[in-house]
Parts: sequence; C-alpha cells; structure tokens
Amino acid sequence: VEHLGADHHVPPVDPVEQQPDERRQRDRRQRFEHGRDAQVGRAVGLLVVNEQLRQQELALEKAKSKEERKLNIQYALIALGIISFIILFLLLSRSFISNTKLINFFSVMALLIVFEFLDLLLHPYLERVTHHTPLVMLLALVCIAALLIPLHHSIEKWSKEKLVEENKAIRLANAKKTIEKLEVKPTQTQGENTNI
Repeated sequence: VEHLGADHHVPPVDPVEQQPDERRQRDRRQRFEHGRDAQVGRAVGLLVVNEQLRQQELALEKAKSKEERKLNIQYALIALGIISFIILFLLLSRSFISNTKLINFFSVMALLIVFEFLDLLLHPYLERVTHHTPLVMLLALVCIAALLIPLHHSIEKWSKEKLVEENKAIRLANAKKTIEKLEVKPTQTQGENTNI
C-alpha cells in the first residue's frame, strides 16, 4: 500500500464486515491451493507411473537380450560341435583304417545332425511367419522336409561312396605295404643265413 501522507485518513473497517470477505478469500485460497495440490499430485503420480513403466520396459528388454544372447551362445556351441564331429568323421574315414559300417554310421549321423541343426535354426522364423498355427507349421515343415530329404539322400549316398572308396584305397595301400615288408624280411633272413 502506498504511503499517502499524514493528511490522508483511511476510514476504519468494521471487523464484523471484514470477516465474511476474509473468509471468502481464505476459502478461495484454500480451494485454489487444494486444486493446485491435486494437479501437482496427479502430475507427480503420472511421472511415477511413467517411470515405473519405463523401468519395466528396460527390465523386459534386458531379459530379452539376455535370453537372445544365451540362445546365440548355444547355437554357436552346437555349430562348433557339428564342425568338430564332421572333422573327426573325415579324419577317421580318410586317415585310419576303419570299418565300412562305422563310416556309414558316422556319415548318417553327421548328415542328420547338420539337417536337424538347420531345422532348429529355421524353426523360430517359421513360428513368426505362421504365428504358431499348428496346421500352417505342419505344412511349412513338410515343405522343408520335401526339399531336404532328397538333398539329404544324395549327399549321404555321395559321402558314403566317396569315403568308403577312399577308405578301401587306404586299406589296400596299407595291405600292399605290409605285404612288401613281409616279402623283404624273408629275403633278408635268407641272405643273413647264407653269410653265416
């Protein structure tokens, strides 16, 4: 309030008249503050809920990436195991003398493992495309099998014939070496006997 000076006289306000006005102003102020507090409370509540939702989404995304990483590690280990198995199979069939039935067994096992691994890799994509519909999944798997089975049989036939023939050639070469060694030894022993 401005200072008007000593000449100016402010009439006194009756305390009875002032009470209703003060009460009304106080009531208005309380309603305003209550409304403002309610709005602030709602805003804070919304912020809390939004933060909780964001934290849940982050936790869900983290769990999903952890599961995906776990699956990728398993796929990598399976692929490494398949490669190791195939290398062992090729070493067994090419460098060692082994039974033909053993080579046939390992070739079937190697091809089955490779094709099952392919099926394992394709299965999640099929689930996304077919939306887990059993009939559509069955039809898709039958189509994949229709493509893979002839390929499986031709590769199996080729690998069996190739590896068994190579193994037979190795066995024959080893047998010839053994026969040559046996023929050389009796000749040496006869020459040693004549020198005595």
